[in-house]
Amino acid sequence: MNKIIFVAPQFKNGGGNRVFVELANSISRINNYELEIIYPNNSREINHYKIESKVQIKAIGKIAEKLIPKLFNSFLLFRYVIEELKINESTTVIISDPILSVFLYVIPRKYNKNIIRFIQADDYRIYDDLFVLRNKLFLFVFKLLTRLNYKLKLKYIFNSNFTYDRFISISNRKDVAKLIVHPAVDKGIFNYSKSRNDLLNDKISICLIARDHPLKKLEDFIRAWSVLSPHIKNKISKVHLISTDKLEKFDLNEFTLVRPKNDYEIAEVFRKTDIFISTSLWEGFSLPPLEALNCGATILSSDSGGVREYARNDYNASLYSPGNISELKEKLTELINDKNKRDMYNRYANETIKEFSWDKSAKMLISIIENKI
Repeated sequence: MNKIIFVAPQFKNGGGNRVFVELANSISRINNYELEIIYPNNSREINHYKIESKVQIKAIGKIAEKLIPKLFNSFLLFRYVIEELKINESTTVIISDPILSVFLYVIPRKYNKNIIRFIQADDYRIYDDLFVLRNKLFLFVFKLLTRLNYKLKLKYIFNSNFTYDRFISISNRKDVAKLIVHPAVDKGIFNYSKSRNDLLNDKISICLIARDHPLKKLEDFIRAWSVLSPHIKNKISKVHLISTDKLEKFDLNEFTLVRPKNDYEIAEVFRKTDIFISTSLWEGFSLPPLEALNCGATILSSDSGGVREYARNDYNASLYSPGNISELKEKLTELINDKNKRDMYNRYANETIKEFSWDKSAKMLISIIENKI
């Protein structure tokens, strides 16, 4: 049987991991592939993904929290991949994580045809803020290895035009086709409901996915909120911040923090939301706004690159320049005051949403694996 191995850096909640889970789930329903998601056992963090029974999840190595054991687990992971490729030459390995990907050189070149590098972010600058690497020397080495990694003769796929363009800009390659496999929405979970009984006197409900990562720029929303006029704030019933991160460094006294146990709880908040806000400096795709869109929320987002796959400013969403707090405040005020504009955006968004389906994306991925594209 043909086999697909998705290689993840860990198995906590996160956009890249969600994409692997949803693609694997869809493939398990529409194709007869053996499916695995594997990851080095380097984190105790948990997830709330719904996983089909045909999809096998494997943590490689013993739980590790220090650098050397983590590197050893990564070594074990690549040894596992190589052994699987030796056993079954029809195995396809799909890897996305920028750090794990720099170790692809340990896999013998004869297996390059079996490896798909799935670019889901601007890998070259993803660690520029030093939030993860914390060291300029590590960042320099990572960037050097990433450039070298981009030269490998593998199959490449991308989650957006933005990530493709960034890859081409850094790699300067002209032989890599633009093969895009979009993230999508589980419409069985993220769907619209006309019931908004818990909103008070037609006041506006706002929601964000709150992350502590500097790239996500939660502080931009907090600063914009702090300068909103009392008149505008009086039109808002609640601001929900959905998060599994530690957010102690932020002043969240005026907001309602939601710690979801699963996607259904996230979707329930989205269905109560009038305006969903995304503040990232850049995103490879930006999935949460699309999920909120499918739940009936109006989208106010930074023009973060990948969001352009589905969001068009002043058509089905309101976009502002990343990092521009004054513009964020102005756009938020405009949407709060103008229900007709929110309704117009949502009408056009209903057509946009139809374009994004996990089954459609899974079929695209299978066509690439089977060399039909």
